[in-house]
Amino acid sequence: MARTNSENNNNNQYVGESESESSTPPNIELDQAPIVNWKIIATSNTPTPRFDNTLVYYNKFLYSYGGSENSINSGFQQFVKLDLSTFQWQTLSAPPRTRIVHSSVIHGDCMYVFGGGVYEDVRTSFLGGTTKIFKTINELWKFEFLQNQWTQILSNAIQQTTSPSQSMTNESLNNPEPRDGHCAVVVDDNMYIIGGSQTISTNNSISSVFFRNTKIYNITTNTWRSVTSPEFGRLGSAVVYKHLDGTKCIYFFGGYGLDGNSTNKLYKFDIESEEWLEVIPKKSSLGDDTIIIPETRYGHSANVFQDKMLVYGGYSKKKGFLRDFYSFDFDKEEWKQILTEGPPRRRRHSTVLIENFDGSNKPKLFLYGGSYQSCLYNDLWEYSFPNPVQIPSDNLIEDFSTLFKNAKQYFSDICFSLESTELVGEDNNDNSNNNNNSNISKPTIVIKEIYAHKNILSVRSQYFYSLFNSGLKESFEKVIKINERYEDFKILIEFLYSGNEDLVLLENCIGILYLSDLYCVPRLKTICEAKATEGIDCETVVQIFKEADSFKLTKLRKLCLNFIARNHKELVKQGSLNQLSPSVLIEIMDYLSSSPTSTSTTSTTTSN
Repeated sequence: MARTNSENNNNNQYVGESESESSTPPNIELDQAPIVNWKIIATSNTPTPRFDNTLVYYNKFLYSYGGSENSINSGFQQFVKLDLSTFQWQTLSAPPRTRIVHSSVIHGDCMYVFGGGVYEDVRTSFLGGTTKIFKTINELWKFEFLQNQWTQILSNAIQQTTSPSQSMTNESLNNPEPRDGHCAVVVDDNMYIIGGSQTISTNNSISSVFFRNTKIYNITTNTWRSVTSPEFGRLGSAVVYKHLDGTKCIYFFGGYGLDGNSTNKLYKFDIESEEWLEVIPKKSSLGDDTIIIPETRYGHSANVFQDKMLVYGGYSKKKGFLRDFYSFDFDKEEWKQILTEGPPRRRRHSTVLIENFDGSNKPKLFLYGGSYQSCLYNDLWEYSFPNPVQIPSDNLIEDFSTLFKNAKQYFSDICFSLESTELVGEDNNDNSNNNNNSNISKPTIVIKEIYAHKNILSVRSQYFYSLFNSGLKESFEKVIKINERYEDFKILIEFLYSGNEDLVLLENCIGILYLSDLYCVPRLKTICEAKATEGIDCETVVQIFKEADSFKLTKLRKLCLNFIARNHKELVKQGSLNQLSPSVLIEIMDYLSSSPTSTSTTSTTTSN
């Protein structure tokens, strides 16, 4: 059975595919940051960009057949192979007519190519003018890899009929109708042709004939037969999966139909009963009531990995070109989105999944070609699957932070003693005053201790290494008195344990800067320098400049000089520059005289 959709205007380059929807790429909204497992592969002798080609894998080579480069090019290399050991492309011989939106499958040592469409010259006038029109075909070709040979296959029904009459149609001979935009899969010795349509071009109009059958070609007997199916439409995807109980099924997802609308319906075909059923996705197994279903699409790709179907990219009327990645669990019958940032948005690309790549038992998914609006691709991408045994992230920083905060509990062998001034409240009862008792706070010096481990401090700071190995009394004492600000010294020691940059704040960076220089912690010194740049303003620039000058922080010092040059009038007015030494003022004057920001106001600074 077939249905026909006639259109006066060709809304698609080939087959009536609608382009009226928005083509603005959507933003991918994910609950978590993407896990980037894709990488682009550099290849040599790379073919021209293309889409609507097919890609298959055989004996360590990828084979790309057919496709389009958006021009009728007689020099188009329609059959190429990629050596996966050298990633070098090579051109192969092919049948004379370049075809697109066809199907290619592997069976044994052969590749079978069915249907698709070709461009043919049609005369437009008696004077010999011609034009190219798109024609859907039902040719079946076989490529034998070992013999490197192409053969067109005629079914036994046609071979046995030397002069078929007009009444002996494809349907009466059980031969497949001409189809393009279909899918093909192989199960045992049978090739299944699913979906697609026949494109008919007449009088500047295009009509599309959609089918309600699945064609089955037996490779051994060279015969065709047909089974009833839903009207799947064009540019969907099909895969084969064998369930744990031995049941073999074909799954068909997506595509667009007679009305031009894409779908996200999923169908299952039982090989034994030969019946198609729609699969209704179940609720997420995460424990909530969410039912995840991918956006409607066509021109995507689908592959089987273990017990899941992987769907990538395509085109949606609602969201435009896609780059999302989904998995469908065949046994749980549920969808999940794979958190990944894949190749650029595209449709009508091709993918191949290799379960045992390079004999390493590591699966790889390769993606090639495709299109995005008027842009065509010839890039090759590789997706590396995560290890099924998830390795947890290391808690080294957290553990060492815990070690610092509980150093006494974890066998500390050194203690630093520091004085800290704190406000301590006292009760003051005044019998002559009718007011209630009040707390009066007054500064009090208290002794605070910081426990640590000599080995950790020594490996993290050259100062402490020298101190503990000097032979002086500090190398033997259990308690060392430190004459530094307690809060800053505590951050210094904690940084030596954790390396946590967030310990440095704008409020404490100058004090810690001094300690990081004294105790030979260069990374902490740089962190303080970077943080200090955030606090440069007219109130602080002079003090920050003095610190940068004292600790020989070249970048911070230059930033301060540049700020002074741009704001010297305000700084002179408020008298901030008077805090600097004469030698520094002379340097600032020289800097101002050579600065492009101002050369005419140097005398103002001089007079001060």
